[in-house]
Amino acid sequence: MYERLLEMECSVGYDAFRRYVHKHWPDFAKTPYWVRLETPPGQLSQLDWKESLKVQLGRPGRYVKVEMLVLNPGFYEAYRGLIRV
Repeated sequence: MYERLLEMECSVGYDAFRRYVHKHWPDFAKTPYWVRLETPPGQLSQLDWKESLKVQLGRPGRYVKVEMLVLNPGFYEAYRGLIRV
């Protein structure tokens, strides 16, 4: 909806738009929905980043914090999946 307002050359900021929606439709933000993504091979990759992940290393009770980057390249097959918005 916000992108549509921008296309109509409306000058409202995103935060003001979000506050307006939460005020007038409080259940809107509480209802999660999923968007289906389907792309041909080579058109989409997914990247996930996690900071301060606690991982057990070696003996029980010995933990270290690590940073993790996971890249799922999309070149090997078409991607079909759902993302939560």
